[in-house]
Amino acid sequence: MKNYYQQLFSTNPILNWADRKKLLFTPLLLLIQLFYVFDSFGQCTPNTLAFAGSQPVFNSACGNLSYQNVTGSDPDGDGQTYVWEYSLNGAAFVTINVTSKDLSKTEITDLILTPNALLTGSYEIRRTVTDIDPDPCSSSTSIFLYYSQNSGQTTGGIASPASLSLCSPAVGTIEVNGNTGPVLRWESSTDGGMTWTPIANTTNTIEYNIINNTNNPITTCYRALIDDICEGSIGSVDIDDDYSTQSCITVSLGAPDTPGEITGDAIVCPGSVSNYSVVPVANATSYTWTVPAGWTIESGQGTNSIEVTASSTCGDAGNITVTASSSCATSDPSSLAISAVDETDPIPPSAPSAASYQCIGDVPAPGDLTATDNCSDDITVTGVDQTDSSNPCNVIITRTWTFTDDCGNSSSTSQTITVIDDTDPVAPQAPSAASYQCIGDVPAPGDLTATDNCSPDITV
Repeated sequence: MKNYYQQLFSTNPILNWADRKKLLFTPLLLLIQLFYVFDSFGQCTPNTLAFAGSQPVFNSACGNLSYQNVTGSDPDGDGQTYVWEYSLNGAAFVTINVTSKDLSKTEITDLILTPNALLTGSYEIRRTVTDIDPDPCSSSTSIFLYYSQNSGQTTGGIASPASLSLCSPAVGTIEVNGNTGPVLRWESSTDGGMTWTPIANTTNTIEYNIINNTNNPITTCYRALIDDICEGSIGSVDIDDDYSTQSCITVSLGAPDTPGEITGDAIVCPGSVSNYSVVPVANATSYTWTVPAGWTIESGQGTNSIEVTASSTCGDAGNITVTASSSCATSDPSSLAISAVDETDPIPPSAPSAASYQCIGDVPAPGDLTATDNCSDDITVTGVDQTDSSNPCNVIITRTWTFTDDCGNSSSTSQTITVIDDTDPVAPQAPSAASYQCIGDVPAPGDLTATDNCSPDITV
């Protein structure tokens, strides 16, 4: 090293003393910094626990206190504090009054088992190491104590969750609690428990990673084989060992397929009620429908068939859509263009028969006629007379009724009315015969008035 620096300085005469100090002391400072970093990370580690003896013999007891002390590792550094807790059969952790790095057999008995009346089950004992100087740190680790009051109370425990329905890929953890002995191995089954495949895992948890590329759900069940600490051979598999309950994970492919063609009328009457449906989609658990503004879904939302009331406004149009959903995802939508349209004219009634009248005043007002419509009962009726009086002695009236529905479709029917006055006026009584001497004595004709069936306007 000395020769290295001598060569460096001799070949670099421009280096001043400050530069030379940097070169000399930088490696030393780096070494000190690395030591500081390692010491900081080591304040709370290593943090491991073990029973004083080889497991599983020394972490279990059947009606006795055959378990041993729990010894903890001694983390690097100084100033650590220790917190001890326990959880019975997966319940919330309870802190006990121990602050040393180890947990004695007597403390286990007095502070954990006795307060729980020596209850059968699995006791998870956890130690948390904390330090605040020079850097805050905390580290926790657990160890299990298995206890059974007698051979009749040993159990394989409960694997949880009991069941789950997930989407592919499904990743998670299964945990066994309440078991009265160590885990000897885990097993899995994909045929409903007919056959089981051993899994080399002796911890209380197992991770799963299930991928389903098929259209049908896949169910994989897991169970733990638990050592019977009261009977049989402890630490090895034998006929006395117990199984936990099963935890079954059902995994579906993912998003359902897009629904097929929507069945239903694309053109409907305004305000009418129609049904729309799709063929059920595999793996779908619900369906979501949408309709245009002004249209209303009356029933069936969430299913593959709905009842819809169309907009009451003629010409309103848009798309009806549906998506299929599962617990995993939602499919792409399927759609159908729909419109509320009435392009059919009302059907008019038969026109009244042609009629003839003597006088125009005898012609009655238009009567009420009703048409029928394919969509609406609300039809507007108007009656109009068109009069041809070019021949006042033979007036022809064309009476037309027009029927209009809500969408403006219309139809009409007509009646012909003829007005012919062919009745002579009724003359008055003629004056009595008169005789005059001279022609000049004859008076001018007096005013006489006749009567007419139609008009008082009579030319005399």
